[in-house]
Amino acid sequence: MRGKIVRIVELGAVAAALAFGSACSRPGHADHRGATDALALPVATVPGAVLASVEGKPITTGDVDVQLGNRLLRVRVEEYAQKRQVLQGMIATALLENEAARRHASLNELLDQEVEKKARPVTDEEAAAVYEALPDRFRTTARPDALRSIAESMRRQRVAQRRQNFTKELERAAHVQVFLEPPRVRIQASGQPTRGPADAPVEIVEFSDFQCPYCAQMARMLHELDAQYPGKIRLVFRDFPLPMHKDAATAAEAAACAGDQGKYWEMHDRLFAGQKNLARSDLTRYAADIRLQPAKFAACLDGGGHTADWQKDRTDGEKYGVTGTPALFINGRPVFGAATIQDLVQVVGEELERAQLAENNHVR
Repeated sequence: MRGKIVRIVELGAVAAALAFGSACSRPGHADHRGATDALALPVATVPGAVLASVEGKPITTGDVDVQLGNRLLRVRVEEYAQKRQVLQGMIATALLENEAARRHASLNELLDQEVEKKARPVTDEEAAAVYEALPDRFRTTARPDALRSIAESMRRQRVAQRRQNFTKELERAAHVQVFLEPPRVRIQASGQPTRGPADAPVEIVEFSDFQCPYCAQMARMLHELDAQYPGKIRLVFRDFPLPMHKDAATAAEAAACAGDQGKYWEMHDRLFAGQKNLARSDLTRYAADIRLQPAKFAACLDGGGHTADWQKDRTDGEKYGVTGTPALFINGRPVFGAATIQDLVQVVGEELERAQLAENNHVR
């Protein structure tokens, strides 16, 4: 599986023209990431700080936060991501400089020895394999030029990966501690479809749409993640059918109706596998595929007994800051948009380390 993941990553790096996958979003919601030339001074953020006064009665940051609820969650997630990125860069620089000093070498000498010379070289066969796998990407480029470009791109990627791995080695040896905490949201999970041990150290609550292509990709990645961390993950599924997807709500009800017969996850997987075909006749066929009682399934779907369920899920999701799908909350940590398997592995790994640290402290 790891080899498959690495292969996909290398293809993605070489195919620079491929657009970064954006998640399914509700109409009217966009991801605006502007930049400013100067730093703005933040308003008071200390709980209890007075932001305004009306006839002598103060309005504090705490009062405003209560009114906002989770509407600022995306801002806080982006703030954390920016701080984490800068912090990781500072940690990496400090580790590399310290190691160079220990070896009585310059930083460039250290990087040449441990990164440049140890990065796995790119073979002609590997470059040719990428060329053959992405014919449209190099349609207007002569083969020799394309192969040189591919090899150089793969080489840069492997050097970057080797530098990251080397920094991780130094980080483990130095026992680096990071105290920057990500934002977390307490998500209601009881009464929802779940898969995995109830006492798993990592709980992933997913808001998803059966007609969203990025959600289908996420479903596959979550299966991979579960295989990589067996017994460590509990998945909670909540529906967030988007208005632009006309069959998504009915598909959500079909999954719930299958759940009434003890086959929620079988229908879940079947719906994502056939998400381009979600008409009523398709749902009936999928129910037959997983051997549901046809009359009971049809009566459930026609009766609309689970309509209120997905409507509540969507309302709750909006309260938690969800505007598009897929949206994950990993132990309460929001992961919005088109995350990669590497993104998920990183967050799950951090949460497992956090759980282990908490357990060790408890034992002591």
